[in-house]
Amino acid sequence: MITLSRTPYSNYSRFFPANQKVHLINMSQERARDQFDSLSGSIVAFSGDTIDVQVPYSTGQIIAADKIRNTTYKIITDSFGIGLQVAADLVSISADNHLRLRLISALEAFKRTAMPRIDSTIKVFHLREENTLSSCKSKFIQLVERQKKGFPFDFTLQEKTVNVSASGIRLVTESVEKSALLALCVLDLADGQSPVCAVAETTWQRRNGSNLFSGHRFITIFKSDQQRINRYVATLHRSLGIKFVAPRNNWALLDRMTLQNV
Repeated sequence: MITLSRTPYSNYSRFFPANQKVHLINMSQERARDQFDSLSGSIVAFSGDTIDVQVPYSTGQIIAADKIRNTTYKIITDSFGIGLQVAADLVSISADNHLRLRLISALEAFKRTAMPRIDSTIKVFHLREENTLSSCKSKFIQLVERQKKGFPFDFTLQEKTVNVSASGIRLVTESVEKSALLALCVLDLADGQSPVCAVAETTWQRRNGSNLFSGHRFITIFKSDQQRINRYVATLHRSLGIKFVAPRNNWALLDRMTLQNV
């Protein structure tokens, strides 16, 4: 990790131009530390120590009004061929999913690390629908609680060929393209444990003949389930004679399911 500046209020606008995509990783003191919690968006403005990010889907009330000032994100992006990150406090969330953040740390550069992934056939439930992020997170918690109580799901997992990693999943989805960007995912890794539940954002979709492929980045998932997916990928790699390089234990710096590397 390289610190580019020790001055929190340096002008980093050249690294964060308008329309550049960024990922926000929840680093708040009051966050659920057993979960990876994230969202993404595009920069709409950068001035002094303030950065404005437009989220492409409805956030809903992802943070209670009285907790906004206690929320800190790590802003991550790619610029000039390297990864960049900086910490920022949330200032406000507007009704049109516009986040204003104030920088509180120096800018750091890091080397991107590709997340190990594998093609496999597993049982999956995948639902894309127009919903707010807060609603999707509520459904995620409901599914987790349902599993803890030993209740069955009210839906059926179907066997699908996927490309999966701890950061996301690629699969054949609906035959008709959907505009919904958020999805609820449930994956059965057949490892003797309950299925993995996650909220994902759709990062791309493209047609190949009669099939519609889509890529999804997990934005709400238990860290223990990320580790389970990594173990699953490692086991398949080794069975195929593929060298498995364990990722760094920092989910914020890992591959984020872009079209170029699936």
